[in-house]
Amino acid sequence: MNPSIDEFPVLGVGASLSFGIQPDPVALAEMNGGPSFIEYAGAVQVDLYQLQVNQLRKKGIPVLYHPSCMNLCGPWPNDAEWLKAIAHHVESVGSPWLAQDVAVCYAGEKPGYSIQLGYFVAPILTKASLAEAVQRVLEVRSAVHAPLLLEPPPATFRMGPMSMFEWLGKLAEQTDCGLLLDSGHILSHQLVEGQRGLDLLPLDRVVEVHIAGGILSQRHPRRYFVDAHDLPIQPETWEVFDDLLTVCPNLKAVCLECEGSAPGTILAVLEQVRQHVHLNAANASLRTKVRADQIEQNIRSNGLEIQAVSTPTPIAIETKIPAPEIEADTGYPSLLRLLFDNDLRQRLENRDPTLADELSISQELLNGVDPVGLSIDAEGRQHYLMSALCRSHPRGAGLVGALPDGSTNLLRFLASPHVFESLEDRNQAFSAHLKQLLLLAPLTEQERVFAMAFVEFESGLVRCAAELRQSVRQGAKPPTLRNYTAAQKRNKSILLAPFTVLVELPHSPHVLETSMHQIGPTDAWSKISSGLLDLDRIRAILRAEPNPVTIIARGIASGMRSERAGAGGISPILEVSWKTAELQGRQARKIAALNEEKCSDLPKRTRRMAEQLIDAGVLALQ
Repeated sequence: MNPSIDEFPVLGVGASLSFGIQPDPVALAEMNGGPSFIEYAGAVQVDLYQLQVNQLRKKGIPVLYHPSCMNLCGPWPNDAEWLKAIAHHVESVGSPWLAQDVAVCYAGEKPGYSIQLGYFVAPILTKASLAEAVQRVLEVRSAVHAPLLLEPPPATFRMGPMSMFEWLGKLAEQTDCGLLLDSGHILSHQLVEGQRGLDLLPLDRVVEVHIAGGILSQRHPRRYFVDAHDLPIQPETWEVFDDLLTVCPNLKAVCLECEGSAPGTILAVLEQVRQHVHLNAANASLRTKVRADQIEQNIRSNGLEIQAVSTPTPIAIETKIPAPEIEADTGYPSLLRLLFDNDLRQRLENRDPTLADELSISQELLNGVDPVGLSIDAEGRQHYLMSALCRSHPRGAGLVGALPDGSTNLLRFLASPHVFESLEDRNQAFSAHLKQLLLLAPLTEQERVFAMAFVEFESGLVRCAAELRQSVRQGAKPPTLRNYTAAQKRNKSILLAPFTVLVELPHSPHVLETSMHQIGPTDAWSKISSGLLDLDRIRAILRAEPNPVTIIARGIASGMRSERAGAGGISPILEVSWKTAELQGRQARKIAALNEEKCSDLPKRTRRMAEQLIDAGVLALQ
């Protein structure tokens, strides 16, 4: 593992959380009975978390960086600058080691996060894929000068003849890496493979163990496990957890994954985890650390002050390992097609003999795939990705989704190459997809024109948001709202601010939303996929005489948020909020004509409207 595992610090029992998502890691760590360390997923850019990390480290609470932004298998290499940023992150926060699921996080040349694919894509379990994974892991090891721990991602199916336990063990040994074993993930592979499997792993390399909530589902005749960190830990997961504690002699850290959980429940579960460690851990140093932490917490609960313990010094590794060249197609593009195309999965279930040739994959690999498990995996990705796409297009997606075969037609977008693009590009491609579907829909000309107007409106918002984010990424100062004095309103020129959408619609958006049962960004896909939307109800708006309104919406950067997907996938996103004004009638030309005019030069009635729009924040002054 280079250096010796004996040099790794013993951290005790911690919590895996994400900054920017409840419960708050800093607040939890400050509670009596809270975690001894914090592990977090997050962006590559360390400055986004430096304040919170410094707060934790001042209290002597170590942090571990556990991202979801590296390809540790598959054919897509890790970008050198991206890895350099990850290395800087690890060094800056003093993470004793770096850990991540061995999986494909992103497809293509541009680096990104696992939310691009919904969540991690588990490795194909073949010798060729193993050789390719060695190359990916060595890319990371040669760039990041800290120990790397490999974690098996969760799975509901297997592609390839090898056991995940054998495959992962060989990868760890060939790359001289440590292991992180998640109890739920191990359970998921045990159910897929029908074996305990732990004897196939080099258990002396296990540095960290996780436990988290999940869902066990019965699909006759098999059971499947799906990660769900906001739900309770299942009895079967506790059994695997105790098994791991017993057989991992060098275990240094145990972590409860609990992002999204109710804060009031976490402390009690942390205490359960400590009790299990105290009773079952094979490593005496870990048991001693847990007892010492409990004594320290008791002292604090009695109101006594104790000196904060310094955080462990990261273990530096300087290594450059040449990576072998892999030329053979190991099958990952074909796997992605299966995961994102409903029609292909149906053909797999029907054992279509032509499918293997079409996918350019061996029939042997395809025969070993459990169609039910594959569908469970695909459905989870599908729900996340469609929810994210419809969040930016609630009305447009609702209009299309209410049409005959509407949800099926929306889902076809996931089978297009656009799904592997950046979030901004993907959203804009989805806008084009909605427009194309409306052009082909069985609507009257008026209905189509009215529906298209709303899709164009949302398309404009998506485009403006993408431009704003790009501007900030390039170093521009994020636009903010200002309050202007009466003198400024008189003497300054009116400005149609950048990142502003000005449109005329046949009806108020609120009227359309009402016809869709108050559809909104957070629930659009749920309402579409559940069949809740009534086409006749929506058509009552599209067929009615127009009652036009003018909308002016100005994009404002309102801070960073963490976009959370499955299996701990996290991506940072600049949040864009909209200052919006709605005026009766068709007034876009009048508003556009205000640009570069002074309020004092306008007719009284127009001046009053301009000042109201300035006060509302949708117009600016220059």
